[in-house]
Amino acid sequence: MASTVKKNGGGEISGCSSGLKTLFTVDHGCKPTTVDMEISKVNIYKCGHLDDFLSSPTQKYDNAYFRSLNNKAGFVKSVKKDEFVLVDIVRKESSPPEAAAFLKAGARGKLAFHPDEVVAAIVTCGGLSPGLNSVIKSVFNTLYYNYSVDRIVGIKNGLRGFYSLRLLPPLALTPEIVDEISNEGGTILGSSRGGYQIEKILNSIQELGINQLYIVGGDGTHRAAYGISTACKEANIKISVVAIPKTIDNDIGIIDRSFGFTTALDESSRAVRAAVTEAQAYPQCIGMVKVMGRSAGFLAAHTTLSTECVDICLIPEIAVDLPAILTTLHRKLKNDGYAIMVVAEGAGADLCATGEVDASGNKVLGKIEDVLRREIKDYFSKINFEYNLKYIDPGYMIRSVRANAFDQTLCLSISQNAVHGAMAGFTDFSSGMVNNKTCMIPLQIIFSCSPCSLDPNGRTIERMRIALEGVLSRHRSKL
Repeated sequence: MASTVKKNGGGEISGCSSGLKTLFTVDHGCKPTTVDMEISKVNIYKCGHLDDFLSSPTQKYDNAYFRSLNNKAGFVKSVKKDEFVLVDIVRKESSPPEAAAFLKAGARGKLAFHPDEVVAAIVTCGGLSPGLNSVIKSVFNTLYYNYSVDRIVGIKNGLRGFYSLRLLPPLALTPEIVDEISNEGGTILGSSRGGYQIEKILNSIQELGINQLYIVGGDGTHRAAYGISTACKEANIKISVVAIPKTIDNDIGIIDRSFGFTTALDESSRAVRAAVTEAQAYPQCIGMVKVMGRSAGFLAAHTTLSTECVDICLIPEIAVDLPAILTTLHRKLKNDGYAIMVVAEGAGADLCATGEVDASGNKVLGKIEDVLRREIKDYFSKINFEYNLKYIDPGYMIRSVRANAFDQTLCLSISQNAVHGAMAGFTDFSSGMVNNKTCMIPLQIIFSCSPCSLDPNGRTIERMRIALEGVLSRHRSKL
């Protein structure tokens, strides 16, 4: 059990970080309070393994294919079969004596693939996100250097790259090709939405001899990955299908965060500061910034928290109150001379519904900014109040930048562990962070629990309301 402190034969504490080890071994003078709490049952949600469905068990190989002169093992410490990560770690005395858990990700001592048999494919799907190239590079480097795999290809422009003649053959990846790509935004493989044609994809997998597939995308992509894996099982094809979760909106369920989110937060905060500069330069001016967030307001809320200068934040989880917005804008323009709004793209969806869906099956959102512009114009016209409005939509700029340092390290961790799991024969899983530990999460759990959203009565919204009230109550002198 990953969260249990145990002593081995030599008396050394294992199963936790070095920092936690000192908590149990150093006399720090702080006496603990003992409570009567136990976990007598742990429900482990395991992902699949090739041995679960193949007609005969896979041959096992020692994990000793690190690409180096001395052919040393490609890991410092392997993950054991009985290591898992608890999901619900915040508990109270009245909590039931059972908990949920996922398998801990990481290198295994035994492999289900010999490097010479591996044909790995990487495909990026859906919208762009900072860090896609970092994921491609990390998956490649782990396969190539840690496991001495030579045949690694990139599927071009999403799932269509499996069967579209103009996108074939796949791109053969080499160390030279991936060497500098993490310094660039976008994805060298290209991307697209939709394209899920299972028979064509299955035929391409068989023709190309692919037996490890790494699919990078959101909840819809996870659903497609599960469909591909199911079809391969029915055809008795030996293949590990692994997903790596990606969305700027940060609305994939279960995991702590998606790569690209903190980079998007950096960029959206920069846009808000630009809106402040613009709004302060003109009389009675509203600075309106639109950020991503189809069904969840994580980015809008955290942008509001990080900048500490936003007067109004609109998110999908809370209904848009137009009268309150208009009176607040009027008050701020009269008192301070400017006002700042942050608007998530999915806010006020009921005010601008289109009834259409895109290639991925997502609802096509109307333009809430147009509704707000119209309502603001009508309101101030009726009271004969002159104003200016500066609108900034940094959406595609945010998507296309390179990942920041935090996202770079997140991409590296989840990508490396995706490869470790696939080489050990695990399949049907997503490599994501849960309680700051990388786990192998069953694909169906990811797409069944997504998209997630902010709790309107939760702590993030509480913090946002406090921040907004602080800005609304603060008098900002006019020029």
